[in-house]
Amino acid sequence: MSSSAEKRVLILHPFLNYYGGAESQLQLVANHLYPQADLFTFSYNPKILEFMGIEEKRIISPFGKGLLSHLYRQMTPLYPSLVDTLSFEKYDLILSFSYAYMHGLVTPHTVPHISYIQTPMRLLWLQESDYYIYNKIPLVKQVYQTILTWQRIWDQQAAMRPDYLLANSLEVQKRIEVFWRRPSAVLHPPVDTSFYTPRGPQKKDDYFVTHGRLVRYKRVDILIQACLQAKQRLKIIGSGPEYNSLKKVAKGSSDIEFIGQATHEEKRALLQQAKGYLFAAYEDFGIAPVEALASGTPVLAFGKGGAVETLTPDTGMFFKEQTSESVRGQLGHFEEFAAQVNQNILLKQASKFSKERFIEEYTRTVDERVDRFSKEGPPLH
Repeated sequence: MSSSAEKRVLILHPFLNYYGGAESQLQLVANHLYPQADLFTFSYNPKILEFMGIEEKRIISPFGKGLLSHLYRQMTPLYPSLVDTLSFEKYDLILSFSYAYMHGLVTPHTVPHISYIQTPMRLLWLQESDYYIYNKIPLVKQVYQTILTWQRIWDQQAAMRPDYLLANSLEVQKRIEVFWRRPSAVLHPPVDTSFYTPRGPQKKDDYFVTHGRLVRYKRVDILIQACLQAKQRLKIIGSGPEYNSLKKVAKGSSDIEFIGQATHEEKRALLQQAKGYLFAAYEDFGIAPVEALASGTPVLAFGKGGAVETLTPDTGMFFKEQTSESVRGQLGHFEEFAAQVNQNILLKQASKFSKERFIEEYTRTVDERVDRFSKEGPPLH
């Protein structure tokens, strides 16, 4: 048993209003490594908790599941001040999983705080705010930018508060160093590779596939445009705020199929039967391409971000720019590559990011940091 598992543990996660890669990681840690730990989150959806198998009685939440939980995006200016007022004295270990705010918790100097960083907040550091409606209203834009400037200052100060930082990829490690000027250790997130692994050779159908939450930075629009231009079939799995705008990009073409929200089993079948997987996001790590590899399907991805850490020359290809022209220019070559790829090599590469590997590495890393903290006290940054 992990030595830290016997401690009184608090786990922090920004929001549990939807389910994605960060939430699947939390699910693994909260249920399998620290099943007795309390969980703090700003707001949550009871259906998401039920899906994750987390009992509601474990949750500590200022906004809970009521009306305010539906307005969590609109309350962005409040979170830094709220985090600054939080105080948790009864715990022996704080574990935060942060893509926003949670790393900023002020903890007693006797309690180690290990923060796993999905990414420094995209809204603050990666120009994602350019796409938000507040940035497009002249009377609001200046106030909005002032708030973001203040939050960047707070975020840099808050990043000094955890005793130890873990980064989910080399890409995120670089961001932490550039934006926060702190070192971190890389620990890739878990992927349920065994679930997607085919039981034997898989017959491929004549379509490409992509999946994930349909948000702007995923750039599914350029995948649609490229497949329309190349007259290739594309199946899109998932839902999100960009769904309607992406339907317009598809122009009603029969080559573009929107699957919507699929079950895990449906998604697995679609991934296994696809001739290739397309991925256009500049992602922090990117669980989706690894799920494709685990399904025995090669990947064509944007050549920046976490994808360059998970794909190898014999498991995938890259396009250089986030444009439909760049994607289309590689589709023909990728189709030839995909027809010759070795499925066993794909599965072997995917296995490097398995849940079992993560459980072992995360447990060992936490125990090492806790032991170091008990012997040396809080580290000097």
